[in-house]
Amino acid sequence: MKLLILDDDLGFQFWLAKSLEPFGYSIIPVDTVSKAKRMLRQLKLSLDLLVVNPEVDGATEFAASLRRRQPLLKVIALVPEQGKNSSLKDLYPDARRAKPDPSVIEHPSGESPAESDWARFIQEVAGRRTTGVRAN
Repeated sequence: MKLLILDDDLGFQFWLAKSLEPFGYSIIPVDTVSKAKRMLRQLKLSLDLLVVNPEVDGATEFAASLRRRQPLLKVIALVPEQGKNSSLKDLYPDARRAKPDPSVIEHPSGESPAESDWARFIQEVAGRRTTGVRAN
């Protein structure tokens, strides 16, 4: 299963990729839409899941264009920090989720409950688990 993480927080990208590694996901981390487009074009990839921060310039339009080409693509929108304006309403994600507390990402000590929780959440949205999807 191919998953693209589009977010400008490299620590979060690395943390999420590490969390999903044991489950056999192919992770493509990118921090800009132009890098995402270039990566997909050069490698001729199709995606199964997109984790996207709508605060990244052009992310909402990028997600919409991917969905037009890949109607079965699942999209998880990262919920913006409180007080920030966002175009989440234009994204129509399959699920929404806030990033974990930065202290969990910056100071990992083995597998944290947050890692396990995110891995379960991703699998639920991707359809690899049979339980219902919940968003925090």
